[in-house]
Amino acid sequence: MQATILPYPPQDEFFIDEGCHIIELSNSTQDTDVSIAQARVTPGVTTRWHRLADTIERYVIISGTGVVEVGELAATKVNPGDVVLIPVLCRQRISNTGDQDLVFLAICSPRFTSSCYEDQARHATSRNSGTPVAVIRSPTQRIGDAPAALRPPQTEHKAAQSWLPQMALRLFGIKF
Repeated sequence: MQATILPYPPQDEFFIDEGCHIIELSNSTQDTDVSIAQARVTPGVTTRWHRLADTIERYVIISGTGVVEVGELAATKVNPGDVVLIPVLCRQRISNTGDQDLVFLAICSPRFTSSCYEDQARHATSRNSGTPVAVIRSPTQRIGDAPAALRPPQTEHKAAQSWLPQMALRLFGIKF
């Protein structure tokens, strides 16, 4: 890895199957030890149950409020500054219980790849309506494609997205 400054790319945000918006901040074959993404969950949404194989994940809550469910732990309220530690193959999801976006960093080690993602549920849902949140089929499909994405899937698949962020490297004092 070489010393690098990665600019914050808000224009690159995309929506994923899990039920949240992602800005990939750092995820490279040049730095396989860690990846960092900014995740954003809109009010009333609970992400899909999922887990990561061969990868430890950490959430660092930046803004908003929510409830996180991890493994066999009781559902726990999370606020800005809280850190959630998620072991390999530990089922997880997060709900936005507030009235503003829930924003957190998702930090994975080793780096996140789509092959480590294991979907544990069919759809994310809105607590307000109980109806499915748009199920996007690929990282290139955007939120504008939501009506088509809400149709039932023809086949089951693993999510094919790659994500995770760089601000956390500074939070944890990791040098580039």
